[in-house]
Amino acid sequence: MDHAASIRRVARQLAAIEDLQQRVDSSHEARILQAIRKPGSRGKPEREPLVWPRALRECVTEDDHFRNTPQHPVDDGGLDDPDWHRQQQEADIVHRLLGLVG
Repeated sequence: MDHAASIRRVARQLAAIEDLQQRVDSSHEARILQAIRKPGSRGKPEREPLVWPRALRECVTEDDHFRNTPQHPVDDGGLDDPDWHRQQQEADIVHRLLGLVG
């Protein structure tokens, strides 16, 4: 969480690239994945869009929603700490953003 602001900034910058899907789908890595997916196909294999750009944008949207939604206090009789749950949820989102940026 010490680097959450940097992770969010980089994730947003990547997600904002207009032709990100086209760039990813035409990358060297995409061609390798496509060849692995369709071994033995003759000619030029049909391309399937990679899911990474969509997953990145969805996670950025989830993070925006999380950060812009006020926390509602929950009265559970003192059994759980709502701040702890919210911190865990935020850490999960930031961890996924880091993985997608990586």
